[in-house]
Amino acid sequence: IQSSNPLPDSVMIQQQELETYLKNCLGENHSCLFHLDEHSCMCPRDNDGGTGKYFSRGAMELLANIPGATVIATYTDVPNLPSQGSSGICRVPIRLPILDINKVMKAVPELQFDHACTTRIRSRMLATLKFRLAMMIRALGITSVLHRRHDREESKGFLAAFRSAATLIDEEEALVACLELCEFIHTDELFPNTNAAALLVGIPEKDYGSYRQISNPIVISGNMLSTSLSNLLSWTDPKISVFNEGNALFSLMLTDEDYLSATPLEAAYIWSLSSKSALGGGLKFPHSYFTIKCKKLLSARLFPGGNSSLCDSSFLKKDILYYADERNGKPTHPLAYIFFITKDKQLVLVDVTGGNDNNMLLTNKRKNLVDWINVNGGRMMYNERLLLAWSGLGSSC
Repeated sequence: IQSSNPLPDSVMIQQQELETYLKNCLGENHSCLFHLDEHSCMCPRDNDGGTGKYFSRGAMELLANIPGATVIATYTDVPNLPSQGSSGICRVPIRLPILDINKVMKAVPELQFDHACTTRIRSRMLATLKFRLAMMIRALGITSVLHRRHDREESKGFLAAFRSAATLIDEEEALVACLELCEFIHTDELFPNTNAAALLVGIPEKDYGSYRQISNPIVISGNMLSTSLSNLLSWTDPKISVFNEGNALFSLMLTDEDYLSATPLEAAYIWSLSSKSALGGGLKFPHSYFTIKCKKLLSARLFPGGNSSLCDSSFLKKDILYYADERNGKPTHPLAYIFFITKDKQLVLVDVTGGNDNNMLLTNKRKNLVDWINVNGGRMMYNERLLLAWSGLGSSC
């Protein structure tokens, strides 16, 4: 389309010319689809004082404002544009599949890891490595790792270093070197986001319009929307303080070399359950609902010793989510890693365990909870990876 004026006085002039052109070519009641792929490549973005992003945004808004026009923008990497500076016209995202790290490691020669890792410990280290590597790839940019490996110095240097570490002859040395290369580094520079807690637990897709400024949205189970883990870790929620406490706790756990161990999984549940209860005033499990509006996270011990024979619940307060204090040489908490009391004075124990019904650890934990409940009264239920027990606070506990 040749404009009569290459430098129009306003966007409106360009829009009117394009409207007229489309009507002449397609008719009065036309429908036109504009597909903009990698729109950030419209013009240079380096050291332009923001001119490039303003041009791209203006072009997208111009097209979207034309009657009968629909604009679809596609890209491999999330645009390097703050969500608050995004277009106010097109707000329906078409989401890409989640990054398949196994396929990426096969497709990119520098990321291939040929060691077998057959022992339990080393296979868990490899799983942790894949998790860290996926986060690193997103930080570097998927396009720069998959398609432009030699165009960006940062990506080029990382890939060369990873290849060097992965090809070490000793399997354990190779794993440790790659893990260190992909080490999670927590930053103290966090950004406020009033939707942070809601995005952690997930928002219904039908309510997406109420959360216009979601960057990098992803679909989770049950038609719910969330965002990337990197985003969640970089935020604070000014309204939900337990989101910030849980974020700090989970970030600390990400320095562990085994993400499949109990500690990171427990920290993830503490973060999500506390935020869920703070937002909704309760926690719902199959067949039961517990009233707790979490206002604080505290480490404590419901069982002071190394066994469950002595239970001290006298210190428990409402609206606080407690997690087991096992630091500084203290013994492992014998039952439950998370516990709290409800407004109805119910004691709720939550044990977080990976695996399925055939897992012996899970079976043993379930049996220990049942035995404890039979002695102390109350009821018990089992829900996938969560083991819950609850009873009224009384003389027995």
